[in-house]
Amino acid sequence: MNCLGSSGRKMMCYSYSLAQHRNRVMLTAFRRPSSAFSTATTVMQRVPSRSQARLRPPQKPLASGAPVQETRQLVMANIVPNQPRGYIRPSRFTYRLILWGVFVGPCLVVFYWWASATVKASKNDDISQLKWMLENFTLSRKNIEEGRWWTLITSAFSHKDPFHLLFNMLSLRFGVEAALHTGLGPLRVLLLATGAALSSSYASLWDGATRKHGADRAGLGASGIVQGFLAAMALTRPWMQVSLMFIPIPVSLPIVWGLFTAWDFYNLHMARQNGDSPSASGSVVGYAAHLGGSAFGALYWFVRLRPVFGGMTLEYIRLVIFKR
Repeated sequence: MNCLGSSGRKMMCYSYSLAQHRNRVMLTAFRRPSSAFSTATTVMQRVPSRSQARLRPPQKPLASGAPVQETRQLVMANIVPNQPRGYIRPSRFTYRLILWGVFVGPCLVVFYWWASATVKASKNDDISQLKWMLENFTLSRKNIEEGRWWTLITSAFSHKDPFHLLFNMLSLRFGVEAALHTGLGPLRVLLLATGAALSSSYASLWDGATRKHGADRAGLGASGIVQGFLAAMALTRPWMQVSLMFIPIPVSLPIVWGLFTAWDFYNLHMARQNGDSPSASGSVVGYAAHLGGSAFGALYWFVRLRPVFGGMTLEYIRLVIFKR
């Protein structure tokens, strides 16, 4: 979440699977696109629909007389690492419904309302709609004290700046796609997003209430949800690598999460000591909201996802990340 008018963190990730995680293999073949961003395709493409989610025979023939159930388990292990038994990849319809119907669509509608309210206020001196937007789609102590508790959630779907909206939506696309194709399912994705939104809102309110200097600011943006997805996926799929915008070098997802978290901690500490440093537009970044969403993502992985999907271990950190 960023305070009103902030462009937010400009982070866009395109994920691809690492070629090896323990004994589960997923081959990856890269192509150079015409745009400035790197993408990847996999030999084992994600299954486009439930009707087509059929198990393929293994690449290497099994020993004669091998039970059919062993064949299924082997192939399922090769398709999705650490997936629960009986899992079938979501259809493209489900993926698009979650991404556009739950996240991108509502954010676009609220962005249009902001634009309409701004035009009315500037051309017709009518601030009624702008006041309504501030009261219902921004997070502040005043809104909570006056009983508008729904702003804990609605502020996470609110973007006033087009670049803030663009980069948050592209980041959410990465998070939702990675979560669904890991096997979380629509319900877990919604729980993760809701929890990250609430956690980031409470963290932002706590930060504002305990500041030595600084007035009550109106916060908005989906950055807290983005950080929640980033933390959960970094811990659930530590072998995943991503390419950041304009940097076509693959980086381990846990390292990306760690760098962003360290950056947020540092800037939050400096802001609490010396006060916020507004940009030219007068907006500031909500570092506390970022950390709140990230903390919930890590907690959700530890409590709900780790028993089912596994993920990050001390052994993995030592052998893969630090190569020791």
